[in-house]
Amino acid sequence: MIGLNRAVLALLILFLFGCLNKENQQKEKPTDISSEIDKLKTTELQKKYLEGIYALDQKVRTDGIVIETKFGYDSKESRKVEEMILEVDEVNLIKITTYLERYGHPKIDSHGELASLAPWLVIHHSSSQFEARRKFFNVLYKAYLDKDIEGSTFAFYLNRMYNLESGKRLDISGPFTEQMEIDTLLKLLEITID
Repeated sequence: MIGLNRAVLALLILFLFGCLNKENQQKEKPTDISSEIDKLKTTELQKKYLEGIYALDQKVRTDGIVIETKFGYDSKESRKVEEMILEVDEVNLIKITTYLERYGHPKIDSHGELASLAPWLVIHHSSSQFEARRKFFNVLYKAYLDKDIEGSTFAFYLNRMYNLESGKRLDISGPFTEQMEIDTLLKLLEITID
């Protein structure tokens, strides 16, 4: 049984490296990503593309947890997976940036829930810290207003941005609504809405 577990983990690591190598090839050719996104002429193609990004983002993290559990947090296997996650995040951010510039934020009614969450998820996982969050604020704010992402998701995005920029966490004493939380964070982040 132990031998089988090691074999499964070895295959999982090889699979992750395979995904990373595929992503790296695309990373080396930004024009390929641009061409890839230019081909997304229908809502259905856009939906599948965004769902693929969402799935890959989650898969590398889920597989990373399995490897970390098996080998330990400070193991070389876990460090390799962390490197892969950062690489996937970087490529996904390029893809989402290009997508948003071409097509705007996906609509939940036409693209579905996973596709409409993909931009937020990629920006949330971006290692660029504040840059991507600030850059795409207006896009995500409009998606929130249009109900293409939930208020709790948008509040989570603002909370993370506030924490990264200030080193603090929002602390509201007493009961509060989601809208109060969002308004408070916008004020703390000094974001003005036109």
